[in-house]
Amino acid sequence: MGVRSAIIEKGFNCPDDISVIGFDGIINPELTGVDLTTIIQDPREKGRKAAELAFALIRGEEPEQKHLVSYSFHNGETLKNL
Repeated sequence: MGVRSAIIEKGFNCPDDISVIGFDGIINPELTGVDLTTIIQDPREKGRKAAELAFALIRGEEPEQKHLVSYSFHNGETLKNL
């Protein structure tokens, strides 16, 4: 939301001039004043994957390079339609 505020503060329009997408899954237009476009990831799944990675490193194992977490996309009002 800080990025969006800075865009508006500089005289630009969000999303017409600059689109903003979050990656934290925050969807609360009542609190933020805008319906943010965001990628929603399950925090428990992210935590589980992080713990697995940490334990692999502790055991001295070479961890996988890619760690995929399931996600969904929330198309709010901060992404310009093309």
